Amino acid sequence: MAGVQVPRIVQVEVTSACQLRCTFCARTALADRWINAHLSREAFSGILPYARQIELVHLQGWGEPLLHPRLWDMAAALKQAGCRVSLTTNGVLLDEEAVREACRLGLDLVAVSVAGARPTTNDALRVGSSLERIAANVSRLCEQKPRPRVVLIMQLMPPNLPELPELVSLAAEVGADEVVAPHLDYIPTPELDGLRAFGWQPDPRVSDLVSEAMRRGEELGVKVHVYESRLRDDVLVCAADPVHNLWITVDGQAAPCAYLALPCRDGFPRFFEGTHEHLRRLTFGDVSGGVPRVWQSRPARSFRSAFSRRQQWGQLGYLLDATLSPSATPPAPPPPPAPCRHCYKLYGA
Repeated sequence: MAGVQVPRIVQVEVTSACQLRCTFCARTALADRWINAHLSREAFSGILPYARQIELVHLQGWGEPLLHPRLWDMAAALKQAGCRVSLTTNGVLLDEEAVREACRLGLDLVAVSVAGARPTTNDALRVGSSLERIAANVSRLCEQKPRPRVVLIMQLMPPNLPELPELVSLAAEVGADEVVAPHLDYIPTPELDGLRAFGWQPDPRVSDLVSEAMRRGEELGVKVHVYESRLRDDVLVCAADPVHNLWITVDGQAAPCAYLALPCRDGFPRFFEGTHEHLRRLTFGDVSGGVPRVWQSRPARSFRSAFSRRQQWGQLGYLLDATLSPSATPPAPPPPPAPCRHCYKLYGA
């Protein structure tokens, strides 16, 4: 299938179900409209033939992938097809069997999400979770040779923000390779808006805590990546990078990203800078007919072209800066797709 155009990275929502009730999760906040389901064989069959052309398939969505009864079969098929495979898990089900399978199949990366570096914090925010159990599971994985790259992920929020440096120490203790600290960047309810640790004027503690986490990472040999806490209005393409990446929903639909295709009945809410809006899922078509078909569909190309024009404007902007007088007002970039204009990801979160 040489010459077939496919995304660089495909993220597959293998399930929308989860055994936890995280206080900050959209699944908890939108429980009355949430659809719990597993990815079907038909949907997966549309991805597999093109896996060799895809750089990475990441098995994770709004649910817990280890709940899918055929997760390891899917991972094995993708690895045999010749692509890199990774997953994100809440770590509760990362038991001896799961560790053995992840290593046997040669997964390239396993990310484990936590909500704090202390059991009291994590277990209160992630109802049904146990940081002690998760740490033991991660330690077991990291003891294996060979093993995947192991990353600890913690979404930054005011309750766990002071624990960021401690998370680096915990990662070193269990043998993880990296710590990644993103933000709670999708806000479905006004209550969750209070858990933001980012903004136009972010918490002044963030800078010092990040510096300490970075220092501790260098000392302990743990790579640390913390997302920016200050919003910006000069981001041309968000970190989800829909120009090159594709999201596959649990019901087999292709979408630009996780934030525009939540598994909810009758759409889903979004809060942005104090304003409320109701979104309908934005999808490009059923992936069971093949990834290239939806990737090259007119809706998908139209969506990507809006961001491509912004990228081209950015490249042109460097030239304009050299030619405009200091008092001249540079032209504004082309607008992003309408559904993205009130997404915090577009502002660097």
